[in-house]
Amino acid sequence: MTSTDQNAFDNTINDASFLQRIVELNLTDPRAQDRIIYPLSVICSIVILARICNCNDAREQRLFWLEKLPWLKES
Repeated sequence: MTSTDQNAFDNTINDASFLQRIVELNLTDPRAQDRIIYPLSVICSIVILARICNCNDAREQRLFWLEKLPWLKES
């Protein structure tokens, strides 16, 4: 991730909880509830943050998630 990407991430992470609340209010999770590891709102929030940081495909978004997971768990 470039420094520009890191700056974009730093500038938007403060809005992550707001973003998650919007997703929770607007989406219904169609998945089997007994198989869910991560709530749909968390997945959508990560994808949105990754896209803001120019992670444009699923592979880049997965790497973004894995790289930021420890930090996101602290937030």
